[in-house]
Amino acid sequence: MAKGDFHWDNLLQSENGDIVICDWQGVGAGGASGGISFFLSRLGADGIDIEPQRAAEMYCRERLALTGEKVSSTALSGHMKAANVITSFQFWHEYLHGSSCERVRGVYEKMSMVYGEKY
Repeated sequence: MAKGDFHWDNLLQSENGDIVICDWQGVGAGGASGGISFFLSRLGADGIDIEPQRAAEMYCRERLALTGEKVSSTALSGHMKAANVITSFQFWHEYLHGSSCERVRGVYEKMSMVYGEKY
């Protein structure tokens, strides 16, 4: 998946209701923290808030079930905070042109609160 390309259009739902990630332009495995961080950021822009720690815990649980590899959700959450700041600086300026002051302020506050309650 191309950097900064994790969004609704790259998600499919299987017949049994599972969510499947699909991006045929750049098939491969990347860092979980960047992908999850960007995905949560895009959901937030659409008005859907998912607690980052909950997303990290779900990822770690599913990764363990699928691969047998245990990943610390606390460590992943820390990496997600850093990835969120990097993602915000790299990509959000492209999405904010013509946005309301409130939306721009929200993204700015997110970038400036790296270790706050909400990253």
